[in-house]
Amino acid sequence: MLKIILGLFFTVTTLQSVSKSKYENYIFQPNYSNVINEFNKPDALSKFVYPWYEFRSISYLSTNKNEFVLFGVDVADESVNELMKLRKDSKKNLRVNYFDSGGDAFVINSSDGIRIEFGPSFSGDLISTGHKAHDYFGCIESKPIFEASMIKDNGSSVWVITGMGNNLPYAGVIENIKVSVYDGQTTEKYFEYYAMIASYIDEPWRDFDYVLGETRNRNSPLFNESFRGKKLFSKVFIDDFNKDDRLDVIIWHRQYHSTLVSDKDRKGFIFEKEWYTHYEEKDNSFVKKEMTVEAGTKLLESVNLTWKDGFPKGNSLCDGREATVPMMPLVIDPRFAY
Repeated sequence: MLKIILGLFFTVTTLQSVSKSKYENYIFQPNYSNVINEFNKPDALSKFVYPWYEFRSISYLSTNKNEFVLFGVDVADESVNELMKLRKDSKKNLRVNYFDSGGDAFVINSSDGIRIEFGPSFSGDLISTGHKAHDYFGCIESKPIFEASMIKDNGSSVWVITGMGNNLPYAGVIENIKVSVYDGQTTEKYFEYYAMIASYIDEPWRDFDYVLGETRNRNSPLFNESFRGKKLFSKVFIDDFNKDDRLDVIIWHRQYHSTLVSDKDRKGFIFEKEWYTHYEEKDNSFVKKEMTVEAGTKLLESVNLTWKDGFPKGNSLCDGREATVPMMPLVIDPRFAY
């Protein structure tokens, strides 16, 4: 009888060990150790950037012979005549020009050549949120490239943070932080999302304390016909939540809109709606899956995760004045805003 009991015990123990997820004890952790911030212009960019531009390094990461490069181009301090001569001479040899003006850019250089993911002709400057102390989101844009372990035995993923920011008197606050995640080995894009979008002018208009930023781009996720000022924040949670040996990426989005002028007791942004985006590991990549608000809420509650546990968690990357700016400025939502 004792032998039978011991046999059953070891059988159950073995089954339990076999059934453990390969992501047991997985922790998502940004790794900045291989990122270089001071570097020279890569040779591969010579045919894409006019020689009369000064190259400004931002962040660089090399993985498996692939280069992820964030940089700026600024107009060189030359006379008009010198610039015109350079323009005439170089246009004959320049294959493709994507940088007609100064600005910031993000490119990937792989065996397939240069791939321009973000540049001045796309949507403006990189890494420029937080104008006049507005709308940082953990200062993640201050370190815009990092590696992170994701798909097991598939090398590191590469996270790249781009975006734009402005706070002009006539346009208001128009800022966003976009996160793009790549396979560091193949440069395939796994997924992307907006960590933050803000569009508002800090003055009342019609019914609202904050009206939508003056550009009122109809392609913006925050555009609305009433021109009510809005903000969007997103947090990321990564783990094998259902223990099926496939990593899950859960993105929790919460959107806020301006308070009403008639609401005399408060001024800021109040909760409007929320939703979840779910990506699941499949064939060394990620596929998008449907997820309802109810399902997303239950999943995170089942593993005791709250909004504050998602990436970015806090202001650890902020320095000086930025460290005093709340994670979600002007948001009135005691359970979530901090």
